[in-house]
Amino acid sequence: MRLLQARVAPARPFDMSRYGQRWVALRVAYIGTRYHGMQYAEGVETVEGVLFEALTKTRLIADRDSCGFSRGGRTDRGVSALGQVVALRVRSSVAADFSARFDATSRTCRGRCSAAEARRAEGWLRRACG
Repeated sequence: MRLLQARVAPARPFDMSRYGQRWVALRVAYIGTRYHGMQYAEGVETVEGVLFEALTKTRLIADRDSCGFSRGGRTDRGVSALGQVVALRVRSSVAADFSARFDATSRTCRGRCSAAEARRAEGWLRRACG
């Protein structure tokens, strides 16, 4: 029986400078039994290490040092977390020099108010414009 070998194409270089970046906050939850805590440490599996590996593999960040990463807390080995917050800059398809104020082609505004507030506003508009 002859074994087939799969051809793997070499990874194309990815130019992060072609993309803008934006700040995001991620709310993460994890079961910490297999991790040596949240904070990155060389040679052991940590939550941050796994997170950085995934973000780098998906090319959302170039590397750990250039993304401005910060965490809202940390855990020890074997400790789980629910709702832990981390913040960092990730690749964005929006141009780096995009201004929501000056470059937007359209805007949609949505507001919520109670029925009583809507009636008050409607009455005020009628008096002011009537």
